[in-house]
Amino acid sequence: MNLKENILSFVLSVMETGGECHYTHLIRHFVDGGICSKQTLLKYKRELEIEGKLKKRLGRNGKPYYYLSLIHISEPTRPLYISYAVFCLK
Repeated sequence: MNLKENILSFVLSVMETGGECHYTHLIRHFVDGGICSKQTLLKYKRELEIEGKLKKRLGRNGKPYYYLSLIHISEPTRPLYISYAVFCLK
């Protein structure tokens, strides 16, 4: 799995728990976890935003968080078979 797929999979896993994936979550998981540098994370995050796969909106605390578009959620983002839920994004 490449880094872009890994980012999308991480955001999806946060969404599946009902949480909001804030930028600090991405930093903690990918940078602090030693997966990539902050610059690399920013580069791929921007690419995913430009491609329309990663979107941003304001969360309950007023800070932006990331989510996946409905189109992307329907695409497989994990190597294992899972049941896909239908998300209702407002």
